Amino acid sequence: MNKVFQIITFLYFLLLSSTVLAQKGYKIDVEFDNYKEKEIILAYQILNRYPVIDTIPINKKGEYSIEADSALVAGIYMLVLPPNNDFVTLLINDEEQRFSVKADFEDLTGTIKIDGSPDNARYYEYMNYLNNKVEGLSKYRLGAANTFDADEREKMHEQFNVEVREIREHQMQLIQQYPESLTASLIKAELEPEIPNFAGQADEV
Repeated sequence: MNKVFQIITFLYFLLLSSTVLAQKGYKIDVEFDNYKEKEIILAYQILNRYPVIDTIPINKKGEYSIEADSALVAGIYMLVLPPNNDFVTLLINDEEQRFSVKADFEDLTGTIKIDGSPDNARYYEYMNYLNNKVEGLSKYRLGAANTFDADEREKMHEQFNVEVREIREHQMQLIQQYPESLTASLIKAELEPEIPNFAGQADEV
């Protein structure tokens, strides 16, 4: 009985070790609709510099795939798309280095789908949420600028500030829910300095 238990234990740890080894390194599969350039570029963001990690050639399926046995350093990366250097931001942490990216080149942020990296999926959900909110903020700014009615202008100011508070609450919720994520780190950087409330005359907009 002890011998059987020892064999089972050995096989369990062998399987566990194989799984850990299999997860080492990174692999990123990329597919862009409406885009068929011969290669894209993986770059690493360091402040305002973007050193190239590698170029990724298109394969027979019309997709791009890059992998290596060694893991990427955690941080912010970019998939750069020639010839106009459009790009997709990728958040790379120590645990999520094997995932797939799919998007339509005509609307990269709005259509992007990432499978295998919850932090990246979360980041793009946040970016799309923010883009929608920015449209509302612009509407209220323009509304305040284009009206001569004091009550209407005040209403626009109030709506603008409501939108700002909703954005801030959403940001704080993400930080509290996922405090160790790169998404949270980027949001924290955005929170400094504080977004001011909008108030003033139409000619100050």
